[in-house]
Amino acid sequence: MTEGSPTLVLSTGVVDWATRELRRDDVAVARLTAIEARLLRFLADHPERNIDSADLLGEVWGYRDGVRSRTVVVTMHRLRTKVERDPASPVHLLSVQGGGYRFVPLGRVSRTEGSTNLPPTTGTLVGRRAELAAVEASLAAGTVVSLVGPAGVGKTRLASEVARRQVGRLVGGVWWVGVRPARSVADVLALMRGALGMAPADTLDPEAASGPVAWTLRERGPALVVLDNAESCMAAVRETLALLVAGTPDTAWLVTSRAPVGADLRHGLEPLDEGDATTLLQLRAPSAGDDLEGLRRLATRLDGLPLALELAARWLPALGTDGVLALLDDRLRLLSGDAQRLGLEEALDLSWEVLDTDGRSALAALAWFPDRFDLDAAMAVLAQLPLEGFGPDVLRSLVDESLLAIDPSRTRRYHLLDAVRTYATAHDDRGFGERAFVAGMRAGADRARAAFWTGGEAGAMRWLRASVEALRAAIALATDPDAVADLALATLPFFVREGQPRLAEEVLARLDAVPPTDDARRWACALARLGALLDLGRVDEARGCTDRVLDEAVARPAADRIDALTRAGLVHRRLGQLDRAEAELLEAVQYAEALVDHPRAARALIELGVAQRQLRTAEAALATLERARLEARRCGDPRTEALAIGTTGLLHQRAGRRDQALGDLREARRLSEALEDRQAVEILDNNIAGILVLRGEVDAARETYGTLVETLRQRGSLRSLAFAQTNRGILLNRVGDTRGGEASLREALACFERLGLNRGIGACHCQIARMRLASGDYRSAVRHCEAALGASGQEGSIRSQARIMALMAHAACDEPVDAGLLADEVPREVEGLVALARRWVAEPSARPEIQRVLLAGE
Repeated sequence: MTEGSPTLVLSTGVVDWATRELRRDDVAVARLTAIEARLLRFLADHPERNIDSADLLGEVWGYRDGVRSRTVVVTMHRLRTKVERDPASPVHLLSVQGGGYRFVPLGRVSRTEGSTNLPPTTGTLVGRRAELAAVEASLAAGTVVSLVGPAGVGKTRLASEVARRQVGRLVGGVWWVGVRPARSVADVLALMRGALGMAPADTLDPEAASGPVAWTLRERGPALVVLDNAESCMAAVRETLALLVAGTPDTAWLVTSRAPVGADLRHGLEPLDEGDATTLLQLRAPSAGDDLEGLRRLATRLDGLPLALELAARWLPALGTDGVLALLDDRLRLLSGDAQRLGLEEALDLSWEVLDTDGRSALAALAWFPDRFDLDAAMAVLAQLPLEGFGPDVLRSLVDESLLAIDPSRTRRYHLLDAVRTYATAHDDRGFGERAFVAGMRAGADRARAAFWTGGEAGAMRWLRASVEALRAAIALATDPDAVADLALATLPFFVREGQPRLAEEVLARLDAVPPTDDARRWACALARLGALLDLGRVDEARGCTDRVLDEAVARPAADRIDALTRAGLVHRRLGQLDRAEAELLEAVQYAEALVDHPRAARALIELGVAQRQLRTAEAALATLERARLEARRCGDPRTEALAIGTTGLLHQRAGRRDQALGDLREARRLSEALEDRQAVEILDNNIAGILVLRGEVDAARETYGTLVETLRQRGSLRSLAFAQTNRGILLNRVGDTRGGEASLREALACFERLGLNRGIGACHCQIARMRLASGDYRSAVRHCEAALGASGQEGSIRSQARIMALMAHAACDEPVDAGLLADEVPREVEGLVALARRWVAEPSARPEIQRVLLAGE
């Protein structure tokens, strides 16, 4: 330092005389009082001179000669605690014999007094054992190692631990260089010279200035140099290393940054796992340690990010875990920093600043993904942005900058830490990124929807399954009616088909809030709504929609009338109005054949075949389904062909042709598996197992159901699991394992209740009521019948079964019954039960025999 300089460089940082702050890496770590600053400045202006305490009293305090006071001693003690790394072993403010002091400039600090300039660390390092060992193993002499990771992940803390463990092992010392303030090679070299205790360079030429630094390191022997926070000056750090590494063969270099410094060894640092993150919170806030579950939830919400955890821990004594969790929506404000530490927002600011315009736009758009996403989804969103660069390059740069993480699995999935997502969405300029996200998901949904009918169903289903949460977010964010409609048309049938009725309900609610205005979309949404309501078991609502759709279809093109009639026929078949259903479906087939519209003809024929099976003979239905199969094959629609073959198999099963049924179902399964239609395969496996039961292959059926149930549990296929457990329960009852049968039925009931599928709920209650009747537990049978009737929107067959079994239970208890119910018209599926009920009421002595029939499920 020269007299009049605005700053003083010390081994612990830089003193700014104007603010009286000691700053390290642009962060104030201590503030001097006015008298402390005057004392330090006077000594620094007279370097290497022994100055008596009496002289200091006169020059700094203005005392007259002869005054005796301990003021200098006390003030020096306070000053050393602020500016020295170890106040007990100072390297700048030395005491001299006789009661005086001497200031030693940074360039002349003795290496024997300080073989490192490491800043002091606070708190125990939690976790990171594997990472610590890996970095140490990489730090061979002459090696450059990059320690990379997102803002706040703990790179500096791990690097300081690595460096601390090397102190005393390396004769050349361990040197910490905070390079965040640097903007050029000259700046980096100046910071390195200061850290090494060298005098300032007398040249700004990088090559000339680097020579003495390399020589100093080489002369001292094996050493470690840590360049911390290099992301803000990455180009300068790279150039500096290029000048120094070759000339310092015994020096290892550790660089911390968001991105790797170059073609060097790289160690990526991930957030802490839940266990280590919870431990960190417990260590930093012991008073909150008893609320272990709350700490776990907080650790998860903060993504295990050490900086966020450290900052949140400061609030725990005052707010508790619930209080902190409640305020995390405003986390950037809550997790702010102080003079000792950067806050979360400030740390993310540094990451944001190094991005170019493309990077910021891309990050602001990708941040609207609420969960993990794949490359296709990412590129669909990036395609909506006016990027100057190549989309994959922009994506790669975000990964390199540790702003976008990749899951460590074979299936490449990207995600953002929640803190990064919150920051980026807050910096989405005028919602441009949000609109790009919605547009990208809309484009992807349009492609998936088109692929269903052009041979690309497998790929479409994979994309939809991978993008469920993103699609939900896009539907919720979209405000344009056309966008909402397009997203709904792609997702509504998918959500229903995948057994996710609550998501389907969300889409229906969004359509109500933002109805389509375009005529074609409005019509398509009306048909989609009708199908969804039917599959969701909301039959009464579907009936009302059907009448409106049919009325409107009269004035629409023929293709629209075919779709309306097909959907109407399906609704009326479900309602048991089979004559009306057959007439509507026949009309749909005639229209489709007149238009030579093979796909629509095939779908209408399948529904017609099912209706005819209920209304007429199996032969008529089988002939209709064979026509459906031919139509599907003509238009190259394997999905509809598989549906026709599978339905044919079920009809053969009902007609007692079990070998033919098994062959058809296995053929349908083969086609569905080739299409990667997971749900169809699971349904077909269910039915194949059922046929094995009818063929007397009970052991094979039990094994098939057992394997199927475990597979479905692992996949999380709740809908298919519910149906499999229902059929498994019926099978176990037939073979006498009533306890196992009821357990299966109750699991199926729980699945249906979680899915909100009322048809399934009613069917399970009916099966359990059947068991109760067979075992003589009549009161319980009544309760389950009432539960089946209470499940709203039930089909006629389920409602009829429940009413008839309730009548049988009341009759067994000698209670009055309405025998007139047995004369009512009922669906064909219930006719056998009605015959049993008539005999039950008329011949009490026959009840044991009827109970055996009920237990066998015949």
